[in-house]
Amino acid sequence: MNAEGIVDDLEQVPRFAAEAVGGALLIGLVLGTLIIGYFLIRRRSLSASGPSLTCGYRELGKQRWRSTFIRMGVTTLDCYRVFGFGLRPLQSWRRGDLDMSTPVEATGMVPGITDPIAVRLRLPHSAEEFELAIERSAYPALRSWCESGPPRPNSVV
Repeated sequence: MNAEGIVDDLEQVPRFAAEAVGGALLIGLVLGTLIIGYFLIRRRSLSASGPSLTCGYRELGKQRWRSTFIRMGVTTLDCYRVFGFGLRPLQSWRRGDLDMSTPVEATGMVPGITDPIAVRLRLPHSAEEFELAIERSAYPALRSWCESGPPRPNSVV
């Protein structure tokens, strides 16, 4: 190499290029591993405080399902993006305010779900409606959570 850092010898060019490509691949591998690790740790920590279900989420009238998961907390149903960096929910519904429809067949392809059914969620005081696509076998758990009341102080279980 000369004083400007440019390779002078043509025989060194392939080795220099191989080292540069190898370094870039190594950096990409490390970054990819860190990102995947973050998504796994994030999902695990968000799901630790209550049961969670993989689902699809979309606003009424939209065609595309977003890949999400819901966490059934004590007082809220929280919907999180699967591939998101934030720790705040995409949507959060209070347990007593949530109105859920009967299930229907989900239209369109829902990522991550093999046998999807769709339910509409609506808040009585709002005009907004949303759809969740969940596994058919998970519907009774979600319906039971919605219909039961949140725990109260001094209640006997």
